[in-house]
Amino acid sequence: MDGFEPKFKRGYVLLSRDLIDSSLWNLPPMHLRVALYLLMRARSKKNPTTLLDGLKIHRGELVSGYREIAENCSFYENRIMRECGKKKIGNILNDLCKIGFIKKNSHAKGTHISICNYDSYQSPDLYKSHTKETEVKRYGNAVETQVKRKGNRSETLRNTNNKVNNENNENNEKKVNNKDLPPPPSADPEFEKFWELYDKKTARASTVRFWQKLTRKQKDEVLSKVKAYVRSTPDKKFRCAPATWINPMNERWNDEIIENKSSQQPKNDFRKKSVDEMFASISTEEEQ
Repeated sequence: MDGFEPKFKRGYVLLSRDLIDSSLWNLPPMHLRVALYLLMRARSKKNPTTLLDGLKIHRGELVSGYREIAENCSFYENRIMRECGKKKIGNILNDLCKIGFIKKNSHAKGTHISICNYDSYQSPDLYKSHTKETEVKRYGNAVETQVKRKGNRSETLRNTNNKVNNENNENNEKKVNNKDLPPPPSADPEFEKFWELYDKKTARASTVRFWQKLTRKQKDEVLSKVKAYVRSTPDKKFRCAPATWINPMNERWNDEIIENKSSQQPKNDFRKKSVDEMFASISTEEEQ
């Protein structure tokens, strides 16, 4: 766009590259979305502001409700609005508290949230003071690494070739049939019960991981509805993969279950009845 000059009227926030190595980066994507929203909504001015009820909001703090956070962190996926519930937002905030990203307290107008160490990574001067020193260190480390790589390249290639040859020899000596391999370890007896009732043995490892993420209430709901869902899908190719059906993000077990009425009667009843009637009519004609 020629001649376009962006104007950012609402200011900016700073993100350190160290975020990739933090605990926040290892959490699910929605946690990072909520964390960035809180960071951008927090007060950036040094002077505190006072609410009507006398609560002071300092730099790096905000007051917000779970519903407000859910609405502002919603997103579109395949033209469908995806939004977390208040319970999910509460769990996310608790996780952010555990890793030391925020602190929160209940308030009459919502939740009083404080960003921990806000001034530590929202002060541009702290980044500038280490810029030149960091560049020098990176350049020196890059040169040293390049020299080591050139010196050890031949040795690395020899070790790699030896390792590949050893692995090939072991594979030739020990040919394992996949059918003889033991099944993956089970999560718990309740999972084994669900696995047998669902009767579609695909992606067991993923299914176990999703099962471990379910709450006690969700596990009870899954076990109570799995039989009805299996009856409604007698043809397994139309049945969801088990990992998809118990994914706690989708809760597919709460979808409407449409009973398959045709499965309640044998398919050959009508045909059998018609054949019996045909022989009955033939015998009647012969008697006449």
